[in-house]
Amino acid sequence: MQGAQANANDDQKALPMREKELKTMSEEVDKKLGEINRKLEELQAMQKNIKTLLAQKDAEELKRIKELGKIYEKMTPDKAAFALANMDERLATNLLANMKPKSAAKILNVLDRKKTSELSTTFSTVK
Repeated sequence: MQGAQANANDDQKALPMREKELKTMSEEVDKKLGEINRKLEELQAMQKNIKTLLAQKDAEELKRIKELGKIYEKMTPDKAAFALANMDERLATNLLANMKPKSAAKILNVLDRKKTSELSTTFSTVK
């Protein structure tokens, strides 16, 4: 009986200590959650900033492609075809897409059949 009572007394003495430990742990968890939420907000702000920058980059790239398309459009078909034949296929397709159909047709007419076919295929899948 005395052993059980001694254990009960020990448990009652330890209870405030355990409550303090739990409170401390709870505060630490709350602090960590606050840090995680702050980091998450920072990451979301960075993600939004990156999306904005990518949209600006895409808009600037499109503007430059349109300008370059106008330049190639003013070139003779032979010179434009020579330049397009040696450039990245996606870029060449985008340039042709930003030209008047008549100008693009003249340039495609000068290119060899294989390159014309490749560019036409790429053009049909441009997004």
